[in-house]
Amino acid sequence: MRKLWVVAKDAYLQTVKSLSFVILLLLPIIIGAVIAVISFFAAASAMNTNRDVALIGESAHYEEIQKIIGDNWKLNTEITTQEEAEKSLREDDISGYYQINESDGNVQIRFINRNDSPDMSQTKIQSELHDLERRESGKSLGLTEEEIAQIDKSDWNIETVTKTYGPEGEESTVDLSRKYIGLGIAYVVVFGMFMFITNYASIIATNIAQEKGTHIMEILLSCSSPMTQFFGKILGVSLAIFTQIAIYSIVGVITILTFPFDNLPLPEGVAIPSLGGFTGLIIPAVFMFIIGCFTYIVLAAMFGSFVSKAEDAQKAMTPMMIPLIAGFYIGMFSLNSPQALFVKVTSFIPFFTPFIMPFRIAGGTASQVEVWLSILGMVLFAVLVLFLSMKIYKKSVLDYDDSSLFAKVRRALWG
Repeated sequence: MRKLWVVAKDAYLQTVKSLSFVILLLLPIIIGAVIAVISFFAAASAMNTNRDVALIGESAHYEEIQKIIGDNWKLNTEITTQEEAEKSLREDDISGYYQINESDGNVQIRFINRNDSPDMSQTKIQSELHDLERRESGKSLGLTEEEIAQIDKSDWNIETVTKTYGPEGEESTVDLSRKYIGLGIAYVVVFGMFMFITNYASIIATNIAQEKGTHIMEILLSCSSPMTQFFGKILGVSLAIFTQIAIYSIVGVITILTFPFDNLPLPEGVAIPSLGGFTGLIIPAVFMFIIGCFTYIVLAAMFGSFVSKAEDAQKAMTPMMIPLIAGFYIGMFSLNSPQALFVKVTSFIPFFTPFIMPFRIAGGTASQVEVWLSILGMVLFAVLVLFLSMKIYKKSVLDYDDSSLFAKVRRALWG
C-alpha cells in the first residue's frame, strides 16, 4: 500500500506541475471571470445610460399622451421646443423625444432617438397610444364608454398550446425556462467532461510512454509490481482531477457568497434560479462524470503502455479517441433532438452514455429507470475495461516490440 501511494504521489505531482493542467485549471476561471465582469458592467452601464425622453408639440390629447409616455420612460418636462430637444439629443442629455403634430383632428406622433441609444422598445407605448386613438375615435362617433369597451372586448379567444410528452409518451407539464436551464447544466457537465478526459488521458498516456521509452519503467518495476504502477498512476491522475474540481468548487462558493447577485440589473420578473431544483439531473450527471472519466483514463493508461515514445502516445490512443469524439458529437446532436430514436439507443452504449444521457435527463425524455440502468451499464463496462486493461498493461508495459496495436492486444490477452 505504501508503494501505491508513492507512485500515486509521483503521478499526482507530475500532473499538477504540467502546463496542460495549469492551462485547463485557469482557462475556465479566467473566461468565466471576464464574461462575468463584462456582463455586469455592460448591464450596469445599460441601466445607468440616460433614458430620459422629451415630449414636444401641441394636441388636444397632450395630457393623455404625456401620461402614457411618462408611465414608461422618465419624461423631461423642461424641454418644450424642437430646437431644445435636438440640442439635448445631440449632447446625449436625452435618449430621444416624441414629437406631436395635430391637424384637423389628425394626430401624428413621431419618436426621434440616437442610433447609439439603448433599446427603446415602443411596443407597449404604441399599444397604449392605439388604445387612446380608438377611444377618441369612438367618442367622435358619439359612442359611450360602455360601447367603446364592448368594441374592445372580443368574443374570440385565440391561443397556442404547446404540449410536452415524457419518456413513456405521457403528457407532462414542463417549465420551458427550467428545461433550458437544465440543458445548460448538462452542456457544462458534458463539455467539462470531454475537456477533462482529453487532457488527463493525454497526460497519463504520455507519462507512461515516456517512462517506458527512457527505460525508467524498468527501474520502477524493479521496486514495485506492474499493478502497483498501474493503479498508482490512475490514482494520482484521479486525485489531480478532484483537485481541479475542488478548486472550481471553492471558486464557485466564494463567487456565490460574495458576488452581489441581488444587485444585478435583471429584467423585471427574471430571477436567478436555485440549483436545488435540478438534483434529478445533477446527481446522475456527477456519477456519469466520475465513471466516464475513470473509464477513459484507464483506457489511456493501457494504450500508453503500447508505445515507447512520448510522441507516439497520441497515435496509440486513436482507438479510444474515436468513440470519445463520437460520443461528444452525438451528445451535441441530442441537445436539440433528445427524443430521436438514434439518441435513445446510443445513450445506453457505455462509451456514449455520459455524453448523451445528461441531455435526455434535462430534456425530460429519460425515465429514472433508464437513467440508473445506463449508470449500471457504465459501472459494469468500467469493471470490464479495468480487468482487461490490468491484464494488457501487465504484459505490454515492458514489451518493446514494434508490432501492430492489435497484435499487442492479442498477445497480451491470449499469449
